[in-house]
Amino acid sequence: MTSITIGNSLNNIGYVAFSNCNSLKDVYCHAEMVPNVNNYGFSNCPIEKATLHVPTNLIESYKNEYPWKYFGIIVEL
Repeated sequence: MTSITIGNSLNNIGYVAFSNCNSLKDVYCHAEMVPNVNNYGFSNCPIEKATLHVPTNLIESYKNEYPWKYFGIIVEL
């Protein structure tokens, strides 16, 4: 899987939901609030090399929340 699209009503990402997505390059998160992610939600996933696309008004919020802040690039949708 190289990309993930998260809908605007998602509040939580569960245990190992995207674990071992070794080819992940883009996550498109349309959530109106920064989703809570279980500690292992993105385990063994190279998010530091991936781009996170989020609503413009929430960029700073994502930059301050675990694990979202560890994405290599955070840009507006």
